[in-house]
Amino acid sequence: MSVSVVIHNEYFREYFERKRVQGLPYKKAIMSVAHKLLRTMYAMLKKREKFNVGFALATSE
Repeated sequence: MSVSVVIHNEYFREYFERKRVQGLPYKKAIMSVAHKLLRTMYAMLKKREKFNVGFALATSE
């Protein structure tokens, strides 16, 4: 799922690339994406909201 989200979603692709630039190997960067995806899905379920890229980008800066 992490590989797919990195391929198809700009927000998670940028997060993955940032982790790679920070020096993480491929598998660790993918696991970081998986962890972020899991936290994002949990927050969406808890708040009963759809994924909002604008909000995600505003809070990640």
